[in-house]
Amino acid sequence: MSTVTSVDPHWLAELGGVFYSVKEKGYSAREKRVTEMEFSRKMEIETKMAEDREREATRAKSEEMKS
Repeated sequence: MSTVTSVDPHWLAELGGVFYSVKEKGYSAREKRVTEMEFSRKMEIETKMAEDREREATRAKSEEMKS
């Protein structure tokens, strides 16, 4: 796709992200990597917390059924 005369807006909204990206100025690759690592750690912690909450709810429910 080297030459485009017109772009269907529906196509652009649906598939544009595959071909195009927004570059952020003043944001180095190292800063981006650090930010992504922090985000990844936060997501892991949130996932673990959600699993713990679910496990605790299941345990509480099973204890409630025993009583």
